[in-house]
Amino acid sequence: MNRIRRLREQRKLRQQDMADILGMSVSTYSKKENGDLRFSLRDAKVISDYFHESMESLFFTDDISKMENINPANIIPRKDGEINVTKPHESCR
Repeated sequence: MNRIRRLREQRKLRQQDMADILGMSVSTYSKKENGDLRFSLRDAKVISDYFHESMESLFFTDDISKMENINPANIIPRKDGEINVTKPHESCR
């Protein structure tokens, strides 16, 4: 959400302005921008259209850059289909 905050501040917009654009209270917007609540898909679309940015660049860039630093050898599949990422032991580095 830091990217959204930076874009908002660069354009001299207040959280109240963004809340009005999205049709929500400033309290709700603030919680979403701070990561306490998630933006809905509709919210993400409105924000990306407003800033002329892709949803990926606004909402997923941090996750993608973190994933790029993961060594595939440290990924352990789980029975439920999820994965665990482990850090290598000091002696393996």
